[in-house]
Amino acid sequence: MFEDELPKWAEQIEAVRRANERLGPLAAEKAKKYEALTLEQLKARWAEVMSRQVEVVDADDFEAEVMAIYQVVGAKMGARGKMLRAVGFDYGEPMQ
Repeated sequence: MFEDELPKWAEQIEAVRRANERLGPLAAEKAKKYEALTLEQLKARWAEVMSRQVEVVDADDFEAEVMAIYQVVGAKMGARGKMLRAVGFDYGEPMQ
């Protein structure tokens, strides 16, 4: 069962790797404009991008935009998690 899915997963992983190589610089450039936004603002931007997905003419631009939002959200969520853990330890209640 799982042996049949391995080649498909390998192909998908390779496709993602190639997309990251091709669109990484463009996504990094787009991510700069999102760094100052709050998580709530990023969620709103995500909703806007997804709502116009059917209107997108340039698939690479859309994919780079999505990658940029993911990068910034991931960094902000990581920072928020560190902050919450630090606050938890300040109050003697370690958080996971």
